[in-house]
Amino acid sequence: SAAGHLPEDTPRLLLDDPAVTTELAELPATDTDPGERHGVVSPQSPAYVIYTSGSTGTPKGVAVTHAGAASLVAQQAEGLGVGPDSRVLQFASASFDAMFWEWCMALLTGATLVLAVGERLVPGRALAELAAEHRITHATIPPAALATMAVDSLPTVTTLVVAGEAPSATVVADWSRDRTMINAYGPTEATVCATMSGPLTGTDTAPIGRPITNTRVFVLDAGLAPVPAGVVGELYLAGAGLARGYLNRPALTAERFVANP
Repeated sequence: SAAGHLPEDTPRLLLDDPAVTTELAELPATDTDPGERHGVVSPQSPAYVIYTSGSTGTPKGVAVTHAGAASLVAQQAEGLGVGPDSRVLQFASASFDAMFWEWCMALLTGATLVLAVGERLVPGRALAELAAEHRITHATIPPAALATMAVDSLPTVTTLVVAGEAPSATVVADWSRDRTMINAYGPTEATVCATMSGPLTGTDTAPIGRPITNTRVFVLDAGLAPVPAGVVGELYLAGAGLARGYLNRPALTAERFVANP
């Protein structure tokens, strides 16, 4: 198991360990009592922590809030047309925050989440057969993976999201013909997605779009002042989707998560 590859001093909780399963079975079936929690739970409490190396190469845990999740689902329901009749593919690995994007898209809108073993998610014939068998309607697939597939291989997918890298003009032209195709962008320090484009068409460069629900985006200079249109600056995010910071890394959090002037 993966636990066997961790350093010996790493704290671990093995859910299939007999002692753990026995302990869980003895817990009451009622809702969790406030006294059993480590603190007060609010919309600003962490919903999950996911690790990213970013540009430093040193893993850092990003603490993402419940408030950000609510905003994400609101955007998915409105912008992607996902609902109880939809069937969402779980394509992303658990090591990527895109997994949480797919969970929210399905489980928090009443849609069906379709799971599969890794072999059936390989781009190409395997993925095409899986999508057809389970009548997938919504899928989020990186552009590089789409580029290896036949353009007519996902006929049931009516809404296709590309993310993780900029899609080429060829990928957009090929895959936007018979469906709604959306480009989504966001760093791990946001709740998966910070901006979404409108439906993509033609061979133009795909934009990252506009801020999602309860999110604001600014292009600022080194002094955190807005730059004029057409001037190069850094992209800053604000709003409910922004993470709380890096887990147990107060100095790095203070450096990257700056006050909104």
